[in-house]
Amino acid sequence: MIAMRLKPLPVSRLEYEQFGGLQKKPHKGGWWAVFSVNGQEEVWPFVCYGLTPLEKRELVPLEEYPCLRDIAGIVIERTDGDGGRFFIDTRGVFGIKGDDENSSKTPAQFIEWRPDEPLPDKQAAVPSHSNAQAYDTTPEEVLAMVARNTSTRRRQRI
Repeated sequence: MIAMRLKPLPVSRLEYEQFGGLQKKPHKGGWWAVFSVNGQEEVWPFVCYGLTPLEKRELVPLEEYPCLRDIAGIVIERTDGDGGRFFIDTRGVFGIKGDDENSSKTPAQFIEWRPDEPLPDKQAAVPSHSNAQAYDTTPEEVLAMVARNTSTRRRQRI
């Protein structure tokens, strides 16, 4: 297997805290922030597991968040234009390519932060302007929950 080099990306503490402030619903993976992006470079915060219905997507105005716009572009590039869900913590940005999100695979890091000052960790208080909360569930546990939910939905469709 070929090791992928992490892309370094500058981030200010303010930008990082804004990611948490944009969250609409807490993600049980212990991530500071979770977003999705589509091939049209539209970004929205996490609101449900699996594919987010169009009516539940609250698009982030990327012109106001240049770092998030840069991340979205990198995600689109990595996924050959498809986009997907990405996870943010103090180490950087993580993702799972394509339908693998519904498997037990651990998200792979592809961006490493170059912060201007130390970033708050996931156990730190979430910004007061955020609806998000910290949870003790690991990313692996969340992926297992997503896989269980996905297989249930597939059985219901058959």
